[in-house]
This record gives sequence, structure tokens and C-alpha cells, in this order.
Amino acid sequence: MMLITKEIKDRLPKLYATEGTPVEEKIVQAKWFDPYGSAYWLLVEGEEQQDGDWLLFGYAELLPGCGEWGYFSKREIEGLNSFGAPRIERDKWHEPVPFARFEGRYAH
Repeated sequence: MMLITKEIKDRLPKLYATEGTPVEEKIVQAKWFDPYGSAYWLLVEGEEQQDGDWLLFGYAELLPGCGEWGYFSKREIEGLNSFGAPRIERDKWHEPVPFARFEGRYAH
């Protein structure tokens, strides 16, 4: 599954573009998740790097209730797999919404 589509590329703000925006108002542009567990990543900003990878900023919750804001790369997330098969999927039905919609609850 393509984690970053053309549509996501076109609307994803560049890194640091939302730096002055309150956390609750940051727009979650895409959501990735582990269909075999509870982990998910909410993408807020990102830029394609010279090597073709993407450096992204957003919120990641790898265990329920244990989330944090930070940077991660597309390649890093794609490297998570089960027996060699891709593991992380993109929520195909996600529409951009403020982070406040996800804050403090299970967003799977």
C-alpha cells in the first residue's frame, strides 16, 4: 500500500510550517496504523528528502495511552514488517481534521 499518495504530498505542509499552531489545532493530514496492533501515526508535516525518503512530523502512539509528538521517516515505518510482508497501512478513509479529534482517546 502506498503510504504517501499524490493527494497527501500536495496537502502536507512542509516541516516547521505549523510550528506556531497550537497542538489541538494542528491538522492531521494522514493516518497510518498497524492492523495487527494498536500503534498509529498521525502525519502533520513532512518533506521529501534528497534520497527519496520522507521526513515527517506528527503524533505517534505505539502503545495505548503512550503517545508523543516527534519526527519519523517513511522508510523507518515501512521497515516495520511481519515475516517480510509490509505491516503498516494508511487509513484510506481519513480526512484532514484537527488533532483535537484524536487527543486523549484511541484513534484506531
